[in-house]
This record gives sequence, structure tokens and C-alpha cells, in this order.
Amino acid sequence: MQMFKFILDLPVPAELETPTEDIDVIVVRDKAMLWKLKSQAARITYRLFSRYANTTRYLGNDDEEKAWC
Repeated sequence: MQMFKFILDLPVPAELETPTEDIDVIVVRDKAMLWKLKSQAARITYRLFSRYANTTRYLGNDDEEKAWC
């Protein structure tokens, strides 16, 4: 899990972070290895939590936090 957190916390270079509407730039950015790594790490983390997380145990009282469980 710490490996996935490390990958997701990696900083994104400025050339990949600025918004654009240019299709050619978007295609090039989609092929960037950093985005692919972050995408796969996010997918695997989501699958692990959705499959194995125990949502019946909740310790807080906040209604907003309960919506996430």
C-alpha cells in the first residue's frame, strides 16, 4: 500500500499539469509514463479498498464521513 501511496503522491511536472484544449497535446500527455503509473496505482487502490475494506466498522460521528463508508 505504501508503494501505491508513494506513486500517487509523486509531483506532476508543470508541462503535464497546465490545462489545455488542444487534442494533440492531450494525446501526448495521455502517453506520459507518470500518468499511466498514477492511473494504474489509483485503479488498484480503488479495487483493494472496494473489495476488502470493512465499511461496517465506523468510529466517527460526522454524517459527511459516514457517506464515504
